[in-house]
Amino acid sequence: MTENNKPINYPIDREIFSDILAKSIDEDTLDILFNSGYESEKFKFWNDDDEQFILDKENMILINWYKRYHYGRCLISNMTEPAEYMDFFVRLVTDMEENNE
Repeated sequence: MTENNKPINYPIDREIFSDILAKSIDEDTLDILFNSGYESEKFKFWNDDDEQFILDKENMILINWYKRYHYGRCLISNMTEPAEYMDFFVRLVTDMEENNE
């Protein structure tokens, strides 16, 4: 709940977000992200307690979510369609592969 006990309007449904993450990023890649962070010319990933942030520097897209192991809920994003999230994470993984992470 938020201000005036109104429900939070998340940018994408939790189950859809979790499904997209599970399909686009394997556990080894998540381990790299969560344990070491990641930064390239195109992306930056960082942790702040239980919250994770990924910035697509080229497109100025920021995703913030919490709770790694059940992926939690996407808190902030300027994307609304599941296909946009899938594309985002595929581009992140491709960038990591290109940078040998």
